[in-house]
Amino acid sequence: MINLFFKKHTAIKVFDECIEKTILNNNKITATTKEKTSGMYESIKSSIPEGLRIKDLSFTVIEQMKAEWETTNTFRYKRPYRPSTINRRLTHIKKVLVYAFNMGYIDKVPVIKPVFAPKKGVDYFTVSDFKKICRALKKELCEFKSGMIQTERQLSMEKLYFTIMVLALTGLRPTEFNRLKWRDYDSKKQQLTVLPFSANKSRTRILKVSNECAALLNSSGFRFNDNKWISPHRRRLVDHVVATDRQNAALVSLIKRNKLKLTTQRTCIRMLRSSFCTWAITSGMNSQLVCTYLGWSSELQLKNYMNKQAVLDAKQNVEKIKQLKIA
Repeated sequence: MINLFFKKHTAIKVFDECIEKTILNNNKITATTKEKTSGMYESIKSSIPEGLRIKDLSFTVIEQMKAEWETTNTFRYKRPYRPSTINRRLTHIKKVLVYAFNMGYIDKVPVIKPVFAPKKGVDYFTVSDFKKICRALKKELCEFKSGMIQTERQLSMEKLYFTIMVLALTGLRPTEFNRLKWRDYDSKKQQLTVLPFSANKSRTRILKVSNECAALLNSSGFRFNDNKWISPHRRRLVDHVVATDRQNAALVSLIKRNKLKLTTQRTCIRMLRSSFCTWAITSGMNSQLVCTYLGWSSELQLKNYMNKQAVLDAKQNVEKIKQLKIA
């Protein structure tokens, strides 16, 4: 039942009332949070038409405000608001509408749809990008090996090369690789036993590694340095999360140091997983086998990891070759 006494309340008045009762008078909220939140509410209020009643703040009015935020450049940054900022504003509007509903100012809360950012292609290293990274690593290793003493920099380059090659050849998650132990690798059968993060042992998967990966693992000098972990970045007092951070930092510093021009702007060690997925699909590997390597039960998850444009380009190239053969 709508409170008739407050039927003519404007939206701006209700906003002020909600801010005062739920934020400014709340002792559990810090002063910095109060200032930021009240500033956000003030910015929202500037977009609400003056004199608009709270019951007229409908779905269409909110959609108009969203369209204005998506297109009009802001005074400070001279560009439209990001989807995350718009969604934050919509969350604050919903809080006010829920408050108005609880107070009896409106009879129902209008539907508010969030804004979604445009989907970009999956970041991955192309084959040429991966070759550039490997060349830069080998170049630095050759320079270091000319000296007699093994420096700390040379050791870090050897660690990074070993990590990159194993991840690129197996498609493992960096955290899975950093949790592997040498007892999980069977050199005779060329198999890796990847244990799950949870206690569910049924999700344990056994991977048949390639000859190149097996040769890399068998000839690894990190195996005989009293280290039970396969990952050279993993040590007794270093957990798998810190090891992943170190691998990311080493990869980024290598790219910056050699001024490599890659097709992707974002670089991280986990991108080798999406690269493995894309390379495998474009080379014609069975999608079910790719899912087995990546540890998925459904082929639908391939869409989130492979770069669709690269797969389409590969299919078009195959069709062109077939047409040339027929001609």
